Amino acid sequence: MQRPLISVQHMLALVGYLLVTLLSFTPLLPHVGKALFGGPIAGADGWQNVWHVWWTAQAVTTGQNPFVTPLLFHPQGALLYVQPLNVSNGLLVLPVTLLFGPVAGYNTATMLSFVLAGLAGYLLALRVTGAHLPAWIGGLAFAWAPFQLTRLYDGQLELMAVQWPALYAFFALRAVETRRVRDALLAGLMLAVTGYTSWYYLLFLLVWSAAFALLWLPHGVGKTGVAWADASLHPEESERARRDPTLAQRHPQLLGQYGVWLRQWMVIGLTALLLLTPVLLPALLSLYGAERDLAKVDPEEVRIYSANLLDFALPSYLHPLWGPTVAATAGAAWHPLSADWNVALGYSIVVLAGMGCCWAWRQAWRWLVLATIGLLFALGPVLQIGVWNTGLPLPYRLLHILPGTDFALRPMRFTMLTTLALAPLTALGVRELLLRGQRIKTKKLGPSLTRLLIVVTVLIVLGFELLPMRWKLHVPTIHPVYATLNSKDEAVLHVPPPTYKRIKPQKAQMTHQAPMLGGYLARTPQYDLPYAPGIRPLWHKHPEISTMLDPQGTAQTSLNYYGIRHLIVNWPDIHPDRRPRVAQAMAEVLPDEVPVYSDEHLSVYKVPLVELVPFAYFGSGWYDEEQNEVERWRWMGAQGDIMLVNAASTPQRVRILLNLASYAEARDVTIWLDRVPLATRTIPAQPASAVRTLYLLLDPGEHRLTLNATTAKEVSSTSQRELSLVLSGIELVWLQTME
Repeated sequence: MQRPLISVQHMLALVGYLLVTLLSFTPLLPHVGKALFGGPIAGADGWQNVWHVWWTAQAVTTGQNPFVTPLLFHPQGALLYVQPLNVSNGLLVLPVTLLFGPVAGYNTATMLSFVLAGLAGYLLALRVTGAHLPAWIGGLAFAWAPFQLTRLYDGQLELMAVQWPALYAFFALRAVETRRVRDALLAGLMLAVTGYTSWYYLLFLLVWSAAFALLWLPHGVGKTGVAWADASLHPEESERARRDPTLAQRHPQLLGQYGVWLRQWMVIGLTALLLLTPVLLPALLSLYGAERDLAKVDPEEVRIYSANLLDFALPSYLHPLWGPTVAATAGAAWHPLSADWNVALGYSIVVLAGMGCCWAWRQAWRWLVLATIGLLFALGPVLQIGVWNTGLPLPYRLLHILPGTDFALRPMRFTMLTTLALAPLTALGVRELLLRGQRIKTKKLGPSLTRLLIVVTVLIVLGFELLPMRWKLHVPTIHPVYATLNSKDEAVLHVPPPTYKRIKPQKAQMTHQAPMLGGYLARTPQYDLPYAPGIRPLWHKHPEISTMLDPQGTAQTSLNYYGIRHLIVNWPDIHPDRRPRVAQAMAEVLPDEVPVYSDEHLSVYKVPLVELVPFAYFGSGWYDEEQNEVERWRWMGAQGDIMLVNAASTPQRVRILLNLASYAEARDVTIWLDRVPLATRTIPAQPASAVRTLYLLLDPGEHRLTLNATTAKEVSSTSQRELSLVLSGIELVWLQTME
């Protein structure tokens, strides 16, 4: 008789995790549609993930690609392929988001992550142990591990969804044990869903899969002729082999035991690759292609976000009793530049897992190896012990041979693999503890009471260490004026602008739904618009009297050309000493305009419509403008952009005169227009200079004139600039319209 897919024990396990989740989220339940649960970082990252949930719902219901949004970094939009969009979470809670709003959708996703992670950890532990109650405790230890609770504390929804990696591990284990293609297909599906949730977790599972495949490599043939991967084969498969002596003959003999093993992993890999293809190629192009729009990763940042060897010996800094002391001592000493460093494994979890290793070694040792691999990679590229940076290279550096992995900023998150491996180890420990407890003969307690006492004690210890959470409820404060900005085609410029960790404008966007300049994304794209006339003084919060390209007369033209209709000044977010300068900048950009709405919180300005004329401005790659009583000049690094905007509806001719000199020695400069090379010229060293004249025909729209040259470090005691050319004069003459 075939066993049911979902048994009563599975349902009881699910209900148990649901009850524990509701208990954990009790303070949030009355506010599930209007507040977030978490610590200080959740005040930014949590709301960012609320925006992800909201945008996914907007994109799906309007037929847009959720991985490309026009609402951030207007007008170019933003590619979200390498951002933590976790579209799987957005789709999972889509009905809740549409009915009750994105905050309710986010909170539902967080609670589901605990319920489903517990269930997935239970299934994995049950596969290893064959015992339901120990497996349930193993799932509990996985879903409520300090690592997982830290993700909730920091509002990182994409990293809370550990149910997908756990389900992948479960189906991968079944695939190598049962040899059923169905299990390999399901494992590939879970691997793909993991990729649609978190690129970090996909990378981690690639490392995990390589180790897992080697650990479960077939190495012998049993009495039935079936090549088993392990002498401690799952009981179900051993029984099948004993009952059916012809089982071996029905396996493809030409493939052999290694062939079947290889087939399963090929099915897993190809299934995942096929399902991930729509996002994998665009993600790699955004990282490495000619149109890549992300800044390079600083290796020092990777080191900062790596685990310290001594971190694994610490208790969780989330606990209300000892957490503040841990954070104030070890955290301040070892992680002064990072607030996200909690890799505590949980003492009670480690003790139970240790029992499992000692008492059930044959079933446990492979999982112990996987747990160790997770810790090893979490240490990052070099070994750090306390305040000592040993400089000793670690295996994490090997990941850089894989495309895209040099953008992995947080090695410490590899700890997820360790918590995953600890689920079956913890279950093995509980199972062996119960077996040994039943053998204890006492006068007062029988086997059943002894078993109950052990289970209750284990749950109390786990609960005391893991469950206490006294965190802040983050309630959004959205000014009612945003509801009046009902034109989705009119872009909004916030002052100060939305930048890294500044999520307030995106909270408001979920109300007014208009595109805006900038945005808070985990990986910031290249963005030239803050250099544009009328935008630059507001972006940097100070007025500009004039520049070498003199944008004073084109500020409103620039705002109109880029479709910016609303300027919103959030006064409480500006330091009081800088508010007069912001007011001056606003008067410079909109000299004759008064706010259409103003109070102590914000002022809203409407940009007037003006006739569009061609204009230009310095893009990226230039140092700040310098001047003396006679002239102005700007130094360039290796590359400098000049943005040419033909705001007319017909092609325009423009003459550009560039007065250039080289730093220290003569250099060649290559000039490009929209990535097409125009010319290469030699520029003499200072004090000599050369005037280069360009005649260009520009179609309507924005064009990028790029100068490239080699650099040398500036000889200065106060500067470490890399200099190539200095521009001491520029003249643009827009000629007659081409009919």
